[in-house]
Amino acid sequence: MGTRLIINLRGPNGAGKTTVARGFLEHKTIDLEPYRYINSEGRSRSWPIAQCKAPGLQLPIYVLGRYDVQQGGCDTEKDMDAIERCVQWAVDNLTDGHIFFEGFVVFKSGGRWLEFAGRNERAGKGRYVWAFLRPNLNELEARIKGRNGGKEVKLPLLDNTMRTVDLIRNKAKALVTDRRFLVDLDWQLSAPMVTEQLILRLQQLEAVR
Repeated sequence: MGTRLIINLRGPNGAGKTTVARGFLEHKTIDLEPYRYINSEGRSRSWPIAQCKAPGLQLPIYVLGRYDVQQGGCDTEKDMDAIERCVQWAVDNLTDGHIFFEGFVVFKSGGRWLEFAGRNERAGKGRYVWAFLRPNLNELEARIKGRNGGKEVKLPLLDNTMRTVDLIRNKAKALVTDRRFLVDLDWQLSAPMVTEQLILRLQQLEAVR
């Protein structure tokens, strides 16, 4: 049996995280019963879960979150406590496979996920994979303008977003005991090739004991 992985794909909005997740969903085998919860606003919500069998991996991957919208994953829920509960439930209950989630869950929440990673690794619930997708500033501007129908983008805001991603990456880099579990994806590749690149890295990490 391969090493179980908790895979967190991070990057700024517009980096292509949702597209990578949809690449995993091309290998979907079944939709599980959604995880239902009440968010901080008292609203009843559900968190979709899909089991996927990516080629070459020993274990299935459970992809968390909605992907029928432009910005999927964690971006569909702004309640960080709710997101953490959903991911923790998956880690605790879907023990026969890897857990995958993505989204810009960085701003004012970096420490939360660093603590989450350490807590679950110490409990033996899986090795945490920090995967980063970070295009350069000009490419990110072009992508977001294209998504927004050509509307101008505030470059200082984008630059601050990129700096925030770099900050959490540097913190993760300082804390991981094995640098192989910090994955920098090549944003210059096509979307399908980025997904393939991540799958290849996961194959290698499954074999780490």
